Amino acid sequence: MRLLQCTANQDQDIIQVSLTEYASSQIPPYAILSHRWRDEEVEYQHMTSDVDYKNMRGYPKIEQCARAALEYGIHHIWVDTCCINKSSSAELSEAINSMYLWYNDSLICFAFLDDVSYERGKLDFTQVRTSSWFTRGWTLQELIAPKTMVFYSKEWSKLGSRIDLANTISVASGIDIKILQNTRHLDSASVSEKMSWAATRETTRIEDVAYSLMGLFSVSMPTLYGEGSRAFRRLQLEIMQSTNDHTLFAWEDTTCNGDMLASSPRQFKDCHVFQPISYPEFISRFGIHEPKPDFSMTNAGLHIQLPMLTNPTEKSPDSFIAFLACVRVDPVNRIFARIFLERTDDQKFSGFHRVVKYGHTIEAHFNPTSSNVATQTIWISPKRVRVAARREEEYIPSRVITMDAKPSKRDSWQMVEGFVGNLRRRSTMRLGIGSARRRAGGAS
Repeated sequence: MRLLQCTANQDQDIIQVSLTEYASSQIPPYAILSHRWRDEEVEYQHMTSDVDYKNMRGYPKIEQCARAALEYGIHHIWVDTCCINKSSSAELSEAINSMYLWYNDSLICFAFLDDVSYERGKLDFTQVRTSSWFTRGWTLQELIAPKTMVFYSKEWSKLGSRIDLANTISVASGIDIKILQNTRHLDSASVSEKMSWAATRETTRIEDVAYSLMGLFSVSMPTLYGEGSRAFRRLQLEIMQSTNDHTLFAWEDTTCNGDMLASSPRQFKDCHVFQPISYPEFISRFGIHEPKPDFSMTNAGLHIQLPMLTNPTEKSPDSFIAFLACVRVDPVNRIFARIFLERTDDQKFSGFHRVVKYGHTIEAHFNPTSSNVATQTIWISPKRVRVAARREEEYIPSRVITMDAKPSKRDSWQMVEGFVGNLRRRSTMRLGIGSARRRAGGAS
């Protein structure tokens, strides 16, 4: 692990930092910085070259972080801008997968709110709540992972600890105040509750929407910048490997492509209210005779067992309501979450698509004693996108080219003649290949 070693002169007015690497078994106690990236950040390449990085705009917060650490008697700090060599994809991937652990292992985390002012010793809680620090994807795990956290203003005045500011932070982040106060364990939060915390946050790179959440769900996966939104799908598949929490599917949207997996944390925005129930209770409530508690993603879609009934408000016999093993948090009733499904075209295959009904993909409902509820093991898959075939009349031939086999070698090909056509919107080439095209001089 790479850290910044901090030293100061006797008057504590001159702070020096230097990059130092430590083996995993010899890492000294360290403080860690949580902040928003701005212009002219000091990066690893700057500190390992002849660049005068101390005059860069990003250096003062490194210096102030070191000063704060020394005040706590800590002589090492970790800052993401300069302690990771981002030119190495292997090191960057390792750092991203280790980030949550590094914040968790720190003695203290300093959260620097560079858009919050602390003038004349008066704290404006509205200013804290609206800080852009609470809108970023990476700062979510940086808020939860550390055991001890202290917030600082743009003047580097101490605003208070996470426990001191728990009410304000809870409003700003949507996180249960008990988790912020360390009186409720993170593992007690459902998948949908954790996802809801990220629903309104943003990242510069779309892949970081998923990568910044790995630590919250205790999963690891390779980082593949360029994969776009597929990263969030991979994250959900990894989560699925480690939990049978049905709130993974308790997301809400007004559109749906038939899939059981969400396309973004935004779809979990109001779904923190769902909590999983024990599978024995699920079996008992719905009278499941041959329970199958596991579920998995296959090439035919999500393979899962769910209690189902024909949708009573629909005329179609292929429209269904399915119940998830999770309930809306309610002090009086156990209100089960339900989703809407439609059978696929193939009647012989227990395949379904998730659909939107009445403007929603999920609703709360409770009717487990109804006689028309039957448990089925099914596959739920996205709807296939059909590509329209090109119309022949759109093809305008200009010159002829075909390919023919040499008489001596059936599998060898030579150019004889053919045509290149002009499609109305783009140019294409049409090549005849195979036994049907072995007519000398033939053209289609």
